[in-house]
Amino acid sequence: MKKIRIVLTICILFFACTTDNESINLQEIKEDTIVHGANKTTNNASCQTQTYTVFHSFLNQWSRTVQLPATGKFVQESHYVTTQDKFSGGRLFANTVTENINSHLQRSFSLYKNYDSSKTFGQLYSASFQKQWTPAESGSIGQGSVGNIQTQELTPEKEMWFMTMMWAPGTRPPRGTKFLLSANGKKVVVIAGYETGPRSQSFLGGLTTETHAWLGTNNNSQITVSFLKDQSIPIGPITCDNALDISSPTTSISTSGGNTQSGDFIANFSDNDNIEVTRRFYQALEKYGDNWYANRGNGFFNDNCNVLYSGYTTGAGNWSINNKHLRQSNTSSDNTKISTFLSQNSGLPYLYEFAAKVESTSGPRKFGIHIMASDSNQSQRGNSYLIWFSGEDNKVRIYETVNNVLNFRAIGDAPQDNKWGNYKITYSPAYGVLEVFKNNRSILKWTDASPIKNGSSISLRTNKTVAEFDDLKVYKFRAGNSQIITAGTAVTKDIRRRNGKVKSLVRDAAGNWSNSGNLDVTLNF
Repeated sequence: MKKIRIVLTICILFFACTTDNESINLQEIKEDTIVHGANKTTNNASCQTQTYTVFHSFLNQWSRTVQLPATGKFVQESHYVTTQDKFSGGRLFANTVTENINSHLQRSFSLYKNYDSSKTFGQLYSASFQKQWTPAESGSIGQGSVGNIQTQELTPEKEMWFMTMMWAPGTRPPRGTKFLLSANGKKVVVIAGYETGPRSQSFLGGLTTETHAWLGTNNNSQITVSFLKDQSIPIGPITCDNALDISSPTTSISTSGGNTQSGDFIANFSDNDNIEVTRRFYQALEKYGDNWYANRGNGFFNDNCNVLYSGYTTGAGNWSINNKHLRQSNTSSDNTKISTFLSQNSGLPYLYEFAAKVESTSGPRKFGIHIMASDSNQSQRGNSYLIWFSGEDNKVRIYETVNNVLNFRAIGDAPQDNKWGNYKITYSPAYGVLEVFKNNRSILKWTDASPIKNGSSISLRTNKTVAEFDDLKVYKFRAGNSQIITAGTAVTKDIRRRNGKVKSLVRDAAGNWSNSGNLDVTLNF
């Protein structure tokens, strides 16, 4: 069992929640943007997982039950003696933490280069502890928790793709049990059952240097671990074949202390999928009379279009409420406008969602939304992205406005049928990845090499088209399974009214979206 070599502030929950989402390392939310110079094809398999319960404990100091899949931090482990490591005098293990370590590292490096030829030896093993055996605790240097059998079973390949957890006595899984790890859009199959640790409750488990390198993670990263349904899948990096995955993920919300709270509280999310949940979003709402709105200064927005929201600023067009839908009926203006302030400066991904229906049967039949807009008073909303749907040619286009000038960026198919459709747009300010969904199916994805980092408004728009909108919402990204919701009378709080609500939406690796998870809360402050 490896000693922890770093000092970290322990979060109050095991999956290492952060009290300030804006401080999350942006490397941990990168999606589909890591390219390795690999010259060995990764394994391709169906990554179906199943629920699995693990029990952790350390002496009488702490214990917990973890339901997989779960997301948390994994400490980086030093190295373990394999079937190919030899020591003088026929010893099975090392006498010092560096004895014969170089031959072990060269062997592992050669294996790793098969998957990622871009890494140098110095890059892979840069820190001193990455060039050492795991220290002796109750056993020998370089030894795990299973005795001498390790030297007969733990091959160099197995030792590279290796996971530890602080298994409670009697609950360590059989040697070679396989789990799926996911982070940064990458996946790897690892084995467990050879080691117990780490002792710190702030970590979900431990991983080897090579596993962290492949995932692009470190000790502070959020990594999702799941139990593989098919235990015959080979270990190592894997590409999941999700072509047949049509199962939607699920999400639900609970909180300690029940539905009545007196101030800030932690919302606990249970996200599940048959393969893997890859994106998580949440929204905090507050009730004003019969309507649910949100704190726009905190990056949330909600309009169910029951009444004309007083927070809108209207420009060209005839905007009104018709049968609890937001209706634009002007057919002469090619740039109608209704806008609202919305702070979009967290640096983390946002989810924009709305329903729309075109009523015009001729003409342009065009509508869309500006996101990350810098100035909604300008004709093209300053700097922004315009996601623009056209019934004229059944296409969706992404435009970027730069200094109030529209610039075409990308195009995709988006048939319009004069029926209600659900539209979702996800955008990552850190990496410029913008993806458009219609009725929960991805229809266009584009990456801006110089992404817009901040925005102060969103704005709906039509072109000589009668259209109706409904349920305009903006969600914020969450990294794990818990989120602090601030509540109180201060203007900076997420919920400032007696009646509040927390909502959740998640997406899986195949692009399937969940239904909304909801938690109603009553605030006493």
